[in-house]
Amino acid sequence: VTAAAPRVDDSLLQTDATTGLTEAEAAARLARFGPNALQEEHENAFLKFLSFFVGPIQFVMLAAAALAGGLQEWVDLGVIAGLLVLNAVVGFAQERQAGNVVAQLKSTLARRARVRRNAGGGGVEREVAAADVVPGDVLLLDEGGVCAADARVLPPQQQAVPAPDGGVADGTTTTSTGDAAQLQVDQSALTGESLAVSKRAGDVVYGGSVVRRGAAVAVVTATGGATFVGRTARLAGGPSARGQFTVVLADIGGALLLLVVFSALVVWVAGFYRGVGI
Repeated sequence: VTAAAPRVDDSLLQTDATTGLTEAEAAARLARFGPNALQEEHENAFLKFLSFFVGPIQFVMLAAAALAGGLQEWVDLGVIAGLLVLNAVVGFAQERQAGNVVAQLKSTLARRARVRRNAGGGGVEREVAAADVVPGDVLLLDEGGVCAADARVLPPQQQAVPAPDGGVADGTTTTSTGDAAQLQVDQSALTGESLAVSKRAGDVVYGGSVVRRGAAVAVVTATGGATFVGRTARLAGGPSARGQFTVVLADIGGALLLLVVFSALVVWVAGFYRGVGI
């Protein structure tokens, strides 16, 4: 669902918090790491449903159904067909549920973000589309806002105070203790935690988290598929994501198939040595 993003080198995260990235640097990183968004692969629903009739166990059951139909064993045919359809319906429903999880995760993401960019040698606060946020961007987190990407909270002495005109006050930085930079963030939609989580200097705030209390400056460490949300979406809706019922059913079916093949071979070998015809 979400492609894995290139690894971010630590040297790209050493951005000066008072100035931020230049527009040229931001554009280069956007081209390198891609947009800060979850990419989805849309599949044909009908073909996806038919794919649940494909597999060694399904082929054996289809052959058994054809044989039962040829012998006019309608009850057996109905039971086999019902099992095939039930397996396909349950598997398809679970795949759709995984897709809904990805949609819910996308709904938690921010649409806009406040960043500090270097314009003419000084840091200027700007509001940009969340998709344009890149690793190393200086992100401004305020109470009530949604974090646009995974970002590490900077120490208080590195958190430049924004000037009234949207720039940065010359030579002015915070001088308070580490607790002053603490945030209370709600990440229940991501981790299921019911209470707000404290974030101090050095902690990572996940993209999609809502700031419930406090304000801080953070440097973006991951965007797009490399974020916590992106990795979760990839696990929930990726090609390898299968429902537990489907996995168990496939394991049982595989074991039964091996047992049937082994039993048939034993019967055939015994009949061959006894001169019994097929």
